[in-house]
Amino acid sequence: MLYVGSEDDGGDVIDVLRAYEKAWGHRMKGFQLQRRVEGVEVAVRGLFDGSGFVDPINFNSEHERLFPGDVGPSTGEIGTSVFWPGRNDLFEETLGRLEGWLAEEGYLGSIDLNCIVSADGVAPLEFTPRFGYPTIAVQEESFESPTGRFLYDLAHGKPPT
Repeated sequence: MLYVGSEDDGGDVIDVLRAYEKAWGHRMKGFQLQRRVEGVEVAVRGLFDGSGFVDPINFNSEHERLFPGDVGPSTGEIGTSVFWPGRNDLFEETLGRLEGWLAEEGYLGSIDLNCIVSADGVAPLEFTPRFGYPTIAVQEESFESPTGRFLYDLAHGKPPT
């Protein structure tokens, strides 16, 4: 269950949590409450070959509301824009800080950090340590080699094309 509040004092969130407790409290062991942050939601995604991120780094933004103007119910995802700016300040403030640790762990594959970006800074929301849908379908269009070859090369430390 997910609810994103809109009232500045959080009253709507409290109301929803009380309703959840009444209806589902016997089944719920806990919940996660995130601080609301205003800004632009963007994901920083990189492909990691076991020792470092493969350039270029890409960013994606999902359109989640049903209607233009960011109104209507949340659909989860109704369209995604992907672009490849490479390593930049946003990458360095997010995934770039994890590059050494991921190498020590021998991580292979895609990793995505979804965050809210504003003039106040970057607020991380969630990690996705797998290929996300539909971004993988968009990313595949940028692979010069067949997808299987691309992933094989990535897994074996060879620069994929």
